Amino acid sequence: MQSETDVFITSEWLSCGHVFEWMTLPPSVKCKIKCLLAIPAPIQSTIPSQTLSITQLLDINLPASLDCKLDSNTITFSSCLILACVPDLDDVLSWTVPPLHIVTKLLDQFGQAWFDGQSSVIHPSAPSTHLPFWTLSYWKEVSHALKAHIAWLSTHDWVLDRLDRDEHVTNHSAEEAGRAIDEVLDVLGCLPWDVELRGLGASVGLHTSELRPLLSNTMIDGHVLDALIVAINESLDDSNSCHNYTVETLNFTNILQLGDARWSRYHFDRAFSRLHSLGNSLHNSSIQHIIFPVNISQVHWAVFSIDAEMQTIAYGDSLRWSWPASYVDTIQLWLKNHGFTPFSKVPMAHSNQIDSFSCAIAAINTIKHAVFKHPLFTDDKKYCLRMEEFLVLARSHFEVHLHD
Repeated sequence: MQSETDVFITSEWLSCGHVFEWMTLPPSVKCKIKCLLAIPAPIQSTIPSQTLSITQLLDINLPASLDCKLDSNTITFSSCLILACVPDLDDVLSWTVPPLHIVTKLLDQFGQAWFDGQSSVIHPSAPSTHLPFWTLSYWKEVSHALKAHIAWLSTHDWVLDRLDRDEHVTNHSAEEAGRAIDEVLDVLGCLPWDVELRGLGASVGLHTSELRPLLSNTMIDGHVLDALIVAINESLDDSNSCHNYTVETLNFTNILQLGDARWSRYHFDRAFSRLHSLGNSLHNSSIQHIIFPVNISQVHWAVFSIDAEMQTIAYGDSLRWSWPASYVDTIQLWLKNHGFTPFSKVPMAHSNQIDSFSCAIAAINTIKHAVFKHPLFTDDKKYCLRMEEFLVLARSHFEVHLHD
């Protein structure tokens, strides 16, 4: 049974000069907001579930379309009361939908607008129709689905385009690529278009939608790179011949980049706990090699390798840029804190890219060459390697699902 304090009283909240701050609102107001923004079941049923496979999403003919001209100036709030009944479903579905960032902005403005006495939303396609606030929630979900539909269609076309490209110079390469393409297409028929990844991807909080850059001619971000390093470490755990190696994620690099003031407190600043552990392991020879990726100027991925036995620092850069001096100096400082004299700089075996987007795949390949002796990346295999890394994360997702 609700107490009086649990009941939303309109006269106490609307048009009373309140400032909308979600964190300070009582439960009765938050409950009312959730009701106002809840999409009715008949409308909700028209929105593609994020658990549908990518192929299923692409097979859906979404009736709405994105309109990038719609913004928070053309879509307005109104103090007029909403329609007494739910708008005709066909009308709602036929209206263009604002881009996701615009809907997000409108939802941010909704709370204060409601407090100020606004009661409805107006779409420029029907200026005399006063829409309920849940329309904003509907637009958000549909906009997300439309954007994903466009993006995954581009991804699907990219995979099919690999079939038409005469880029594989040997029969072996062509067969290898063909197998990868077939498996990727199979995965697209099963993988949900936007859910949290299980398995390796879960360790860094990846969503399935974040795998798309692996199947494109675009840069790969650090989130995906970290998931691929987690996959390498899982293989390391299964290998008896690589126990002297550790491959670090970008968290290691981020700690290296802490400022001078933090480094002056290295021995008692808890932020350096991982570096303390690794430095001690290098010094007592329980590990010999540490390999990790670095980002150069926010545009390029490269790799460092530290060999404690040979007392060397190696650097592998697929664009053959000069050594980043700041990283080298910080690595030497870190090693000095664990009793080492300066290490020598030596070249690292690495692949060479001839495009502007393969550096992450080349960096992962450089690590795998150093640890597992994989063949070095070549330009004619860059697309096959991207698909293979996509499959590593996708297979892990399904393997965990099967074991649940």
